Amino acid sequence: MLVPDTKIHSTVANGYVTLDGQLESWADKMAAEVALEHLAGVKGVINQIEVKPQMRIDSEKIRTAIESALERQAEREADRIGIKVQDGVVTLTGSVRSWTEKNAVHNVAAFTPGVRRIDDLLMVDSFS
Repeated sequence: MLVPDTKIHSTVANGYVTLDGQLESWADKMAAEVALEHLAGVKGVINQIEVKPQMRIDSEKIRTAIESALERQAEREADRIGIKVQDGVVTLTGSVRSWTEKNAVHNVAAFTPGVRRIDDLLMVDSFS
């Protein structure tokens, strides 16, 4: 994924890169961070990019879109994962069976239009 460099700015101090600016999706914000994480000399990334979607999307529509996507991917048991959305902020709760499943759930939320932030409170419970 390409992130428009005209919309974000970076500063570097002592090996730490600080990103700021505005992007339209949570996925773009995370892509900007990942693009820098493995560069030589980078000790860390402070991601202060603000997510401002072009259109405001109703919280219920965001929640329904995430649930539908998870069910299509068979990554979710309805009674194990809670999804709460308020003003574009998605809170994920409950338990998953693996880190792979946790990442899959997070990625589904990240690529859902209207998501401004994700509070990922999912727990990995490989014994369930």
